[in-house]
Amino acid sequence: MTLILQICQAYLASLPLYRMVLPGEDVSSARALARGREYIVALLVHGMMVDLKDDKAEEAKGRGSTNRPEARNDDTR
Repeated sequence: MTLILQICQAYLASLPLYRMVLPGEDVSSARALARGREYIVALLVHGMMVDLKDDKAEEAKGRGSTNRPEARNDDTR
């Protein structure tokens, strides 16, 4: 939760900088703020979700899931 709060605060704190760097862009209207909020939510949700389709594809190839540690061969001493 702390990271989410920091991302939101950093976005809002950066708005004056965006206005200076991008003078022709609309960065502080209600529409632009909603677009930024949607982007942050999509970023966070995508980061929390696991794509099961990719795991199943890896298992089908015989490599196993990318979320599990690989088997260790103790004969390599």
